[in-house]
Amino acid sequence: AYGAGSTLRLEDCVLRDTRPRASDGGMGAGAAATEGGVVNLRRVAIVRVAAAGIVVDGVGSGLDAEDLTVSDVSAQGDGTNGSGVVVDRGATLRLTRASFEHMRLTGIYTGEATVSTLADVAVRGVESQVLDGYFGFGLEVASGGALDAVRLEIADTRGAALSAYEGATPPTVPPAVVSS
Repeated sequence: AYGAGSTLRLEDCVLRDTRPRASDGGMGAGAAATEGGVVNLRRVAIVRVAAAGIVVDGVGSGLDAEDLTVSDVSAQGDGTNGSGVVVDRGATLRLTRASFEHMRLTGIYTGEATVSTLADVAVRGVESQVLDGYFGFGLEVASGGALDAVRLEIADTRGAALSAYEGATPPTVPPAVVSS
């Protein structure tokens, strides 16, 4: 969904095997809401994609998902990225009953001026970025982002289970299971 007023609604769907562009190795995401677009997902699986399972970017952009599974997210052609969901530049995220498994870089990234709300979410098996071996974070909050979570599980991460930096609001994460 691109641009203000654009809405994408999916129910009972599988999005799989999205590869990076041949021209430059970029992109390959399962779904995106940018520049004010909104994506609503119910009972959706995103499997074997590159760069990010879902990208939510820009003021007014949002993702509202229930019963979501994102798995097997690989790096882009240049060895960078590989996140479950990336929320940045004023976008919003609401996840209820979601699972993120087998990614590179970060399970859930909440960036610049974003608000993310998570309930009953699991992040498992996050490896470091292919290009340089950095990251491997389960949940990352940066650059003024804010995140609230209840009933969160983070397990089997390479770098850190939780990371907050660069002016991020410290995540609110009551009852959680965190192991790394």
